[in-house]
Amino acid sequence: MREYYYTDGQERFGPFTFEQLKEKEITPDTKVWFMGIPDWKPAKEVPELTALFYEDQTPPPVITEFEYVSIKNKANGSVDKVTSKRWDELKRLYGEDKYTILGYVDTDGKMIKNPENITPANQPPKSYLTESILVVIFCCLPFGIVGIVNASKVESLYYAGRIEESEKASKDAKMWVGWGFGVGLAVSVIYIILKIAYGGRF
Repeated sequence: MREYYYTDGQERFGPFTFEQLKEKEITPDTKVWFMGIPDWKPAKEVPELTALFYEDQTPPPVITEFEYVSIKNKANGSVDKVTSKRWDELKRLYGEDKYTILGYVDTDGKMIKNPENITPANQPPKSYLTESILVVIFCCLPFGIVGIVNASKVESLYYAGRIEESEKASKDAKMWVGWGFGVGLAVSVIYIILKIAYGGRF
């Protein structure tokens, strides 16, 4: 069961269940937080909390979180199950019309039968693990190792509820990957220039 915290701008209160939160005098603009979101947000922006502010107390539609999308490639007929994040990438790269959506899978691994009101499940930040490994192999060992150390922390911190630390580890991994590729590129350019300057004898 999801538990919520809220703040008056100075103090933090909670955790509270949805039923307990009903008894608190919060407004649509009261900042709330629950595990899975990176920062505080107004209660009116949390779909399941909008019922707290309806005059007739009519609950909003049930929002089901999906973790995977089952898709079929129209070109070759291949079927795949991809994360919601990967599905966004595929739509951006190739267009949604290239695929047929066969169904959505919820966070418990079950197919969603009536996907009228769905939203992607929260995903951990990008870890940059693959990029860090490539830096180790092709560029700069020290930068790549530091990148791998940070990349390996991203998901474990996220699923432990330490969202801010997870995002920081992701940013640090990205930074070290950038430094690694940058230094590697610079060294390659200098090497080529010297080789040309010395007529290939360098």
